[in-house]
Amino acid sequence: MNSSDKFLFSLIGNALFDAELDPNAEYSWQEVFAELTSQAAAAIPADKVGQLRLTGEEREQYSVYVISQVMNWNRVMYTQQMITDALKEASVPAAVLKGAAAGIYYPRPEYRCMGDIDLIVLPEDFSRAVEVLKKSGCRQQNSKNERHEIFIIDGVHIELHHYFSTLQDSPVFAKYLDERIYNGLSHVQYGEIEGIRFPMLPEVENGLVLLQHISQHLETGLGLRQIMDWMLYVNTVLDDGLWEREFEKAAERSGLKTLAVVTTRMCRMFLGLPGTYTWCEDADPFLCRDLMTYVMNHGNFGRKDTAGSTTKFLLNSFRNPIAFLRMAQRCGCATWEILDQYSFLRPFAWVHQIVRWMRRGSRRKSFLPSLFRDIRKAGAEDRFLDKLGVRRGKNLR
Repeated sequence: MNSSDKFLFSLIGNALFDAELDPNAEYSWQEVFAELTSQAAAAIPADKVGQLRLTGEEREQYSVYVISQVMNWNRVMYTQQMITDALKEASVPAAVLKGAAAGIYYPRPEYRCMGDIDLIVLPEDFSRAVEVLKKSGCRQQNSKNERHEIFIIDGVHIELHHYFSTLQDSPVFAKYLDERIYNGLSHVQYGEIEGIRFPMLPEVENGLVLLQHISQHLETGLGLRQIMDWMLYVNTVLDDGLWEREFEKAAERSGLKTLAVVTTRMCRMFLGLPGTYTWCEDADPFLCRDLMTYVMNHGNFGRKDTAGSTTKFLLNSFRNPIAFLRMAQRCGCATWEILDQYSFLRPFAWVHQIVRWMRRGSRRKSFLPSLFRDIRKAGAEDRFLDKLGVRRGKNLR
């Protein structure tokens, strides 16, 4: 981590918690802004920009960026209200996952980068919910994910989930978490941001979802946005009392306790999370540093992983062969154009997709040396993930 990274950390702490900002710090705004963008966090320090050493052109460009993000935030939020109102009118219990349910903890929710809208309903209500979205004008898209269906309306993507945990998660942990979420749908709370109300899960379940979101992206690209979602949840909700009463046990049964402890201590070490949290003080500081290094190396959804992504994806997927073959089959059905004419070949779509991935990987220069480097890197990341307790495919009984 260089001087611009360290300044970026202090800038986030200053924006979110009014932590002190060193006026004499050495940094390059272009480097800081590029890093914030790759981490989907570029608008977070918007209210503090007056303290920064920016040229007139840099200030103007940044203002345009922030205005654009706020406009997108408004568009997503109003679309979300329309959809959740339609589901409520149809008596379909639903809750927002991440997105606004994370942004509600931010000092300025409109500065939290908003992508698609994630909603979850009970499995038995899923078909009805699909019809509600269609009647609301949403167009259903082809989905390669068994957890959800994808819709789009006015340029806004909606993911309608009937379960949240991924195929790679331990069935024991996944079942516990999904059952808590389903139970939470019977006790939804309503959040409100700028007059827009939306259903969200109860506090403990909402925190588990934010933590699981970090876990899900640890192997594909974890960014500061997911980290800040958790950090601001902790700052707003998760004091020592709630941790001891309920959250610790729930996190342990979800396979997320170590991740919760390490991530929270990391936020205190690097991002200015205030307060005292006795339950995270014993976290290994070196593991916390490794996690922050990992976040800075990968970026939001792996935006900084421009080399070796295909090989890395394959190596990670082989950790759970059954889930890998299912994914290969789904992707093969979507990419193998010959199936439109010869549908009897559909059971072999996974073979086509694996060959396709291998051919793409082999086009890289110095493929074999790169493959061996990726294998060594994957081994190191395996050990790192083991320490965090979030490796996929464990406890599969």
